[in-house]
Amino acid sequence: MKISFITLLFTLLISCGDNKYKAKDPDEVETMNSGKLKVIIDESIKNVLDTGIVMYQNDYEKVLITKEFKNARKSMGELLGGLSRVVVIARDYLEDEDSLMVVHKVDKHYRMKIATDALVLFTKVDYPIDTLNHSEIKNIFQNGEKLTNIFKVDGEPKYYINEVNSSEYAHFKKSILENNPLKKNVMFIEGIDEIKNQVYENNGVGFGLLSQLVGDDRFKLIQIGFNDSTGKYIRPVPVHQAYLVQGRYPYPVDYWVYLLEDRRNLPFWFASYLAKETKYQQLILDKGIVPEFARIQLVPEEN
Repeated sequence: MKISFITLLFTLLISCGDNKYKAKDPDEVETMNSGKLKVIIDESIKNVLDTGIVMYQNDYEKVLITKEFKNARKSMGELLGGLSRVVVIARDYLEDEDSLMVVHKVDKHYRMKIATDALVLFTKVDYPIDTLNHSEIKNIFQNGEKLTNIFKVDGEPKYYINEVNSSEYAHFKKSILENNPLKKNVMFIEGIDEIKNQVYENNGVGFGLLSQLVGDDRFKLIQIGFNDSTGKYIRPVPVHQAYLVQGRYPYPVDYWVYLLEDRRNLPFWFASYLAKETKYQQLILDKGIVPEFARIQLVPEEN
């Protein structure tokens, strides 16, 4: 089976790395390369963001960063409450958050996109199902259909997903439930490591992010067929960044840096680093997902 390789041709607006910067004491002044900054990060994407912040700290030694990892709901709460000037989350505003902002006449925040990940279904490598259609997945969770009525499997599996305040569940509600009630028994487990353990031990079906599963050879990712926005049927393909960038996977997950203030201050330059710094965008590529701020060329694999 052929999978396109991705090469990156970076076209950057700013250049941020690979040298040390001279700055005044961060207690005295805030500039693009000095000051104090608290960053709240969605814990579901800690494995991708943590290294990026280390890179930034190494390049900008005069910026004192305090980082905290919280679930997506608490992270957004920090932003909406004005408690943090920079929040990185793997989802958009939820409906109730959006409504609350309208009521209190709060404008939507300036934000920068970092990358595109994906919500994936995964099983042990020897599980007898490799592919599903989006319509079948919807039917299971919106109508309570049994997987055993769709495929010949040995018993109905248990389903596992991160807790209800996570980005994973937000995307599950949006893309699979389509904001309808959940009609299937799903086990809510806190954290991808424990979800993996449960899937492995109980031969179940888990939901996670592509970046959380890449390189873990205990599991396989379910290929998913679906109809795109034009109604064209997209056949199942391997869950891979090359197909994700082509729009051939139905459950993309965007990473956003939200800023409390829409101005060119230290939070803005920090967000720009995550979105545009070459070596960090390369790290995102190496994590198996799609970096945002790059011109991407797909090169077919040779036979």
